[in-house]
Amino acid sequence: MRPFLKSENPTSDVKQTAALGRLLAAAAVFFLCLLIAFGASKLLARHCPEKKIKYKDFPGLETEGLELYGKERKNGFRTTAFDSHLYIENDGRPIRSAEFYVTWLRHKKGTTERAMEVYYDTGSGFREEECVQIRLNKGLNRVHFDTLRDVKRIRVDFFNATGSMLHLWRITLNPETYYHLPAFAIFAAAVLLLFVFVTRKSTRGHFALAMLVWIAFAAAAGIPFLRNGRDSIVPVFFALAVPAAFLAASLLMEEGRTKERCFTAALLVTAFALYFLFAYITPYAEGPDEAMHHDVAYYIALRGYLPAGYDPAVRNEIWGFSYAYLPILPFIIAGYLEFVLRQIFNPSFYQLYMTARMVSVASGTLTVYFTWKTAQLLFPKKQIRYFLPLFAAFLPEMAFLNSYVNSDAMAIMTTAMIVYFWASGCAHDWRYRDDAGLSVGMALCALTYYNCYGFILMSIPLFFLTVTGGKKSGREIARMTGFIVALTALLCGWWFIRNMILYDGDLLGRSTLNRYAELYAADGYKPSQILSPRRQGYSLFYMLTSMEWVSKTLRSFVAMFSHYVLRAKHGIYVFYKILFAAGAVSAAFAFIAVIRSGSPGGSYDANGGEGVFGRRKTAALRLCLLVSLAIVLGLGVYYSYAVDFQPQGRYILPMIVPLGCLLTAGFDAVLGRLPRALKKALAVTLSLSPLLAALSVFLDTVAGYYLK
Repeated sequence: MRPFLKSENPTSDVKQTAALGRLLAAAAVFFLCLLIAFGASKLLARHCPEKKIKYKDFPGLETEGLELYGKERKNGFRTTAFDSHLYIENDGRPIRSAEFYVTWLRHKKGTTERAMEVYYDTGSGFREEECVQIRLNKGLNRVHFDTLRDVKRIRVDFFNATGSMLHLWRITLNPETYYHLPAFAIFAAAVLLLFVFVTRKSTRGHFALAMLVWIAFAAAAGIPFLRNGRDSIVPVFFALAVPAAFLAASLLMEEGRTKERCFTAALLVTAFALYFLFAYITPYAEGPDEAMHHDVAYYIALRGYLPAGYDPAVRNEIWGFSYAYLPILPFIIAGYLEFVLRQIFNPSFYQLYMTARMVSVASGTLTVYFTWKTAQLLFPKKQIRYFLPLFAAFLPEMAFLNSYVNSDAMAIMTTAMIVYFWASGCAHDWRYRDDAGLSVGMALCALTYYNCYGFILMSIPLFFLTVTGGKKSGREIARMTGFIVALTALLCGWWFIRNMILYDGDLLGRSTLNRYAELYAADGYKPSQILSPRRQGYSLFYMLTSMEWVSKTLRSFVAMFSHYVLRAKHGIYVFYKILFAAGAVSAAFAFIAVIRSGSPGGSYDANGGEGVFGRRKTAALRLCLLVSLAIVLGLGVYYSYAVDFQPQGRYILPMIVPLGCLLTAGFDAVLGRLPRALKKALAVTLSLSPLLAALSVFLDTVAGYYLK
């Protein structure tokens, strides 16, 4: 009989010894992580030390409708009243979380299970917006409440308790035991996964395994993280650091299919993690117009059908209109997700709007995916192709836009989808799958945001300029055209028919929106009372320069958060100004180089040659990208000049995909004339720069502000 773990092959023995060594090293690292996380939890707890409430003579405790209960009146409070309140302070110290032990001693039949609300005062008094509703079940309940910011007072309301008896018998402020759980889980996963990635020779399988293990660890850590750990920046940091490290490592790998797959997985996970964390730590209505957007989704969640734009339930009292007049596909998806959630569970309002925000998070992740696929078609086998998806994914304002309830995130996703099928159609001579993909992209765009309709418009000349002159006959081109038109109309035509029925023939709903805004808007907010620069007699040049439209829009295009009051560090804006200027000069250089060389001009190929598409298709694609960018920019300028002066970068963010293509083309032209080693080093540096900028802005500005 062979001895245990004994092999006749010496090579096998060496492998077993190495595997055992890796296992022991991983165990050592794991326990080291445990010690570090435990120490970190102690440091975090110093700011908000744990305190257990002593009911008798506690200085920060006030009650209404509650009586001391139990042996010698020391076992907590009891209530049988309909509306009882408990006020809690912490001797001047902040309250970040609280734990309540509540027992239903007597449960009246038919009484609602939701019987507790926690209001928290962050400096503006108790408000409905700062309230958490908690479900209490029959018997013992262990309830944990936490918030994002320092709380001065807590008010606990017990309601719908008539005929029942509630016993609140323990309260713990800032329970320390929860602090280390998310930090430990994510930090341990980070170190273990990096260990696996570095020590294994086989990169392909183990990289994918590492990413899956990270997702599993993040999901497991998400249970305590989502419930109790929002006050700590440690889990936030490591939730981003791990996939970002894999993303950076994938850029340093040798070219091949393994690198492509590793980069794709790391890119999507990093983008999703960043958008989700943005959505998670940003308070409700901190995004521009988020409350008005969510009103539409919430209407659908409550009723199960779409609202009319003039319905008072969704009409804003200040502006006098609702977003239900406009294409609302993102809100329809969010609303029905919330509707299903309400049918299955009993969610809080926080869970509902986080569900709605996930539509933007998913849309942003899909934008990254389609942009990366486009880069693979436009810049095959070139190191600089990684810059395009990283630029589109990690522009700080894009990350913020993909985190709250809006229609912009899905609109940009549809533009990325359209551009991808432009490139795929040019590369593969317009297969039917490209026709169908373009139709779906245009239909989704039509149902999402008017500012992006320029991409639909430019799809027409691009298709006919690139499909003609090839192998396809006129009859086949006509059949493909009919297929695209019919499928697009089938997918999005219902919305415009509905508009015509509801709004007396108003196809787009804009005229009806303006009419109702004039009727119901507050004074100073009616369309006729808004003083646009044109109404004030200013010239367009005056608006762009003296009114600082260009500088303000550029700053908010890069990084402006909340209601455009939270700025990034000055260096971030300087970096992107240099990046944009260098990209513009490089793109101009590429154009001049192609003209001087007399080459037919490949797909952004400044070195001559036909490129991947050939001269005709490349020229058409470049022209349509440029015109689409110009249309988005022109609509943003026109809106601020003629309608309402709002120098906000979100109005021109739909141009980010064509802008990224042009910047990448310019950098490709310049790097193509450098030595190979220097070219790769600069390409990796350029590609990683948006990621590093986004992580810096998120951790230093956004998380530092909301998690301080």
